[in-house]
Amino acid sequence: MLPKRCLPPTSGGCGQQLIRGDFPRKRSVADQRHPLCRFCQSRRDADRYLMHRLRLADHWEEQGIFNCHICAGDFSEDDEIHIDHVWPRARGGTDDVWNMYPAHALCNMSKSDADPWEFLPRTLADAGLDFWAAFRAKP
Repeated sequence: MLPKRCLPPTSGGCGQQLIRGDFPRKRSVADQRHPLCRFCQSRRDADRYLMHRLRLADHWEEQGIFNCHICAGDFSEDDEIHIDHVWPRARGGTDDVWNMYPAHALCNMSKSDADPWEFLPRTLADAGLDFWAAFRAKP
């Protein structure tokens, strides 16, 4: 295997001399390998994910969103908080702020990839309410 050097630390890399197999494929560069090794790439991706979560938390705080948007229950300190996509990514939803809300882990996993028009009637039926009758009722 041919050696390749990761980008220097000033550019987000580790600067180590590694083998080409330690670099993800990228066809748009001359040697068809990404300039960051897999380790530096995964560290950068984790940092980006953390920053995204922190921006979402700031947005939710500005909007006054402090509870689960599915069950409307409050979060306790030991709750695992998931980011729920109202319109699931599997069904064409985006990672825009307006599509992402905090949810309890169990609430989010029970919703799975259902869109709101599938999930809400099912949830209300479990509580003994008929969503479609209430939807058709005139105010």
